[in-house]
This record gives sequence, structure tokens and C-alpha cells, in this order.
Amino acid sequence: MLALALPLVLAACGPQPPTAAPEAAADDAGGRSTGDTFSRQRLDQALPGGFEIPFDYHLRSDRVVDGEGPERRIQVDVFGADADGALDAITRNFRDQGFRPSRPRNRIEGGQRVVYRHEDGRYATASAWTPEQKKTASPRAEAVAYIAWRLEAAAAQAQDGDGEGAPPQ
Repeated sequence: MLALALPLVLAACGPQPPTAAPEAAADDAGGRSTGDTFSRQRLDQALPGGFEIPFDYHLRSDRVVDGEGPERRIQVDVFGADADGALDAITRNFRDQGFRPSRPRNRIEGGQRVVYRHEDGRYATASAWTPEQKKTASPRAEAVAYIAWRLEAAAAQAQDGDGEGAPPQ
């Protein structure tokens, strides 16, 4: 009987399969630890026009909806910038791509919204909120940002090359 039990005891004392280590603290865009162990989801598809999110983020949603035409919409929790800073950084990126921003407008539910128009007919919108105005998924997020691109004008331009697609007013 002892001869049968000995191999079982030795197997139990042997090497164990690795267990998942606690998630390390996330880093901000500058490589500094935020102390946040929240697992941040990233985009898995490029954004329209090569747009890049200009701050550290956690992706909350990414979808294409079809209202008056197809529109790509993303919502992110923002790290390393407050709501005003996030909207300013988004505006700089759109300006660098040739878009003209409107003045920021206050949203009814709080936060601010900017509309961006390009001379080729493309347009986009962005909004940002503080955590007090819109709940964040991460307890350390400093803001929530939403960006939407109307895909119809870009698709029409690619098909006929005239760029005549006019955004709604």
C-alpha cells in the first residue's frame, strides 16, 4: 500500500503548473506607473483616416452604426488627461489631419462636444465628460471621451473621387 501512495505524494510535491500572476500596474503614455491594475482594452482595428487616440485609454465600445449613413463610434476611458485636456488633444489630432473644429458646445447631459469638418466632405464629432458627468469603467480614469466619424463621405469620395459628400448641417 505504501508503494502505491508514495508516487502520488511525490507527484503532489512536484512542480505545479504556473498560476496567473497578479496584473502589474498599468503605465501611462509616458511609461510612468499609474498604480492602476485595471486591465485596459485597446482598439483592434485602425481608426478612420489613420486617426490615433492621443492619450492613454481603455476602450469601452467600438461599433459602426447606420443612421443617416454608416458611422464609426468609439467611447474610451481617458488616463493622463482631464475632459478638457482630452478634447484639446483630440482637436489637435483632427487639425493635423486638415479638419476645422467648431467651438466647443456644452451638452445637455454635461460635457462638451466639438464638430470637425474637412474640405473633402468628411466630418467627425468628439465629446468629453468628467467622471462626475459620466461614469467611468476604471476607478482611476480621469475622463470619458466619445469620437464618431461619418464614413459615408469618405466612401463616396473613394468611389467617385469628387469629394462632394456634404455633411449634415
